[in-house]
Amino acid sequence: MRRRVLIGISLLGACSKPAATAAASATITTRDSAGVVIVEHPAGALSQAPRFRLGAPIVTIGGPKADAMHEATFVGSAVFVGPDRFVTADHHAYKLTLFDSTGKPLASYGRRGEGPGEFRNRPVPYRADDGSIWLLDFPGRIVRLTSDLQLRTDVALAVPPMSDQWLMPVGDGSVLAVRRAPILPQSVTEAPGRGLEYLIRLNPAGVDTLATWQGLEWYPVAGNEGDKTFVAYDQREFGKNTVVRAWGHRVAVGSNDGWMFEVRDSTGVLRQRVVLHEAARLVTETMKDSVKAHLRANVGKVHFADTVAAYSDAIAAGDGSLWVAETVIPTENVRRFAVFSAEGRLTRRVEMPARFTLLAADDDRVLVRRLDQHGVGYIDLAQLIAVTP
Repeated sequence: MRRRVLIGISLLGACSKPAATAAASATITTRDSAGVVIVEHPAGALSQAPRFRLGAPIVTIGGPKADAMHEATFVGSAVFVGPDRFVTADHHAYKLTLFDSTGKPLASYGRRGEGPGEFRNRPVPYRADDGSIWLLDFPGRIVRLTSDLQLRTDVALAVPPMSDQWLMPVGDGSVLAVRRAPILPQSVTEAPGRGLEYLIRLNPAGVDTLATWQGLEWYPVAGNEGDKTFVAYDQREFGKNTVVRAWGHRVAVGSNDGWMFEVRDSTGVLRQRVVLHEAARLVTETMKDSVKAHLRANVGKVHFADTVAAYSDAIAAGDGSLWVAETVIPTENVRRFAVFSAEGRLTRRVEMPARFTLLAADDDRVLVRRLDQHGVGYIDLAQLIAVTP
């Protein structure tokens, strides 16, 4: 269900190896422009990329009879920690669980709370080069675990609290995060716009702003609470929203200005720009009708973008690739990911049912969560299979 965002409330931040070759590799160009590596893909690169789908599950976790260790309904993120093990993060119980490739739980860590071994935020695991797992918890805490979920360190940072998107730890006692400027429309007749976002570094000495870019595409709306009216905002349907994800030691920033994303280093410096010369999809009346049928109420207040945003999310895989989730519209039942190598070259396109949520990827292995008709969750460990033309 759509949710109106009220003024004054902060946004919460929330692979055997396939024989994949870059689409139309002979025409992908890489050049340097003032120290920024630009990787350009020709028109049609997406449709020409090698296609892969999910094979039958190797193991499935969850279901209506699952015990507390195997509960999968609320798992929102995961990470591979070796060739035969992975960690899931339950965003309801605030708990991490380590599994082997047979689905056997080996260890767990965390729960809701504010004390030792507890989290105030939904835990999102970040795997460091040495195999350890880092978690960033509000208001300024870095928890470091071994790959077996044993506690290494639990450090509270002397930094101002924030409630936006935390990205990754950098150096001793510092983390990168995204801070979103408040969107404060003054009138319902105000022109639509885009918010501002900042890449910041929180450290014991304070907060440093490293970079800025455009964020959510919004329009003003009238709100009311009791007998009081006010001006709020909502996101344009199919409109632009910026995706920011940690990608190894770098940060991928996709502002949805066409099929393009930028890559910055941990100091905020722009190092790479990846471009696909793909035509934008026009928003059709059928698309609008599908949204209206879903919303039912307040249909007349919905604002639609002219074109569909290219992508909606991204996930960094264990093999160093970046999986960019192409936007799924309500009339589609297939979810597609454009997969890019660490050098920014499109290597393949992965398809799965739209109801699946990708949790983690590594080479030809993926973890996905799916919900049945009753809202009960399952996690599948599967391998990618090439789709023959």
